[in-house]
Amino acid sequence: MPAYRDTPIIFLSMRKDLKDRTESALRGGNDYITKPFLYMELATKALSFVIGGPVKSAHATTEPNGNGGEPASPDAISIR
Repeated sequence: MPAYRDTPIIFLSMRKDLKDRTESALRGGNDYITKPFLYMELATKALSFVIGGPVKSAHATTEPNGNGGEPASPDAISIR
């Protein structure tokens, strides 16, 4: 769903092998926690996505000379 494409996904699973962890990453997961888990671990990981999200460019503007991808000015940067 386009409206939720930037929503972090934390997989919570009883499977612990590398294959399942890899599959979760390939399907768009941002993190993986195995059962049994601590509620504090889940809360900490969720909170880290809320307050420690990456800095992203608000606009994909390009320079007239074709240098592309650089923000036009510091005002074009937003923290999500």
